[in-house]
Amino acid sequence: MLTIPSDLSGLRRIEVSDYKSFAEASAQHQAQSWLYYFPYLYFSGMCADSRALLFEQMDGSILVYVLQKREGGLRLSLFLPPFPFASAPLRRALERVRDFNHSQASRIVRVQENDALVLLREGLQIKHQYDEYVYDCAAVLALKGSSFEALRRKIRRYANDRDVNVRKFRKEDQQICLSLRRKWYENLLNCGVKVGLYNKFTPECLARSEVFTEDVLIGQVVEVGGTIRAFSFGGAINQSYGSIFITISDHDFPGLAYLQRYHLMKAHPQLVYFNDFSDSGRSGLAQMKRTFRPAKMHGMYSAKTH
Repeated sequence: MLTIPSDLSGLRRIEVSDYKSFAEASAQHQAQSWLYYFPYLYFSGMCADSRALLFEQMDGSILVYVLQKREGGLRLSLFLPPFPFASAPLRRALERVRDFNHSQASRIVRVQENDALVLLREGLQIKHQYDEYVYDCAAVLALKGSSFEALRRKIRRYANDRDVNVRKFRKEDQQICLSLRRKWYENLLNCGVKVGLYNKFTPECLARSEVFTEDVLIGQVVEVGGTIRAFSFGGAINQSYGSIFITISDHDFPGLAYLQRYHLMKAHPQLVYFNDFSDSGRSGLAQMKRTFRPAKMHGMYSAKTH
């Protein structure tokens, strides 16, 4: 685990006990991005020896930083803009980044769409990075109309099969899910697909998902013929938005990805939208996500000072 340098005093790692303050700040900020999901911030902040997520609270805002080990030493960036947004914490955070890196420039790794114009007004340069798929939860659960015909067909393929069972994840499922994750990862590697951090925080989630209550993080598995062939984790980002956090399935059983997403949303009917992150430039993944008829594509950006 990366050691936090003494000159970053005041910054600390994200703990489970920080959930309430993060959730309140996310709600005030009207967060929409998948990256604001608290279990993502928690698990991804501890899953790599060369990377850590750190945070501080300033004037009522939360500031999340990413500390990374690079050639030549450690580099600090602001991971997200202050939330809820305020100008003074932004300026002080960017100054902290410049001072630590001994650089005239500072960087914000990810900026959600409704913060981009705000940061432009603050004098930062903005660059589009990717789009997130945002689904209308009620529309998906209703599955009505010709636009959802393909999704109805995909879900019905397994939903009507007596050998298929969707249930909650249990602690004793961990090893089977880890084996499934290895098979999934190796399959993608053989296809030339890079997975990155997703592959690293998934084992952390499998090992320690019970640190969160089900209103924060829920896990599900899909059994086919009594054997686990897929597993999923997700939950609420705030009162309106949910996150499809992790979905991994056995590629020998094509189509389970549709069933997984449907059942995660079915477990949270009170939410208006579900964010399913990006397609990572993979055409097959994009085609699958488009089948859910996204209510919108949510732009994600990076930002830097001049």
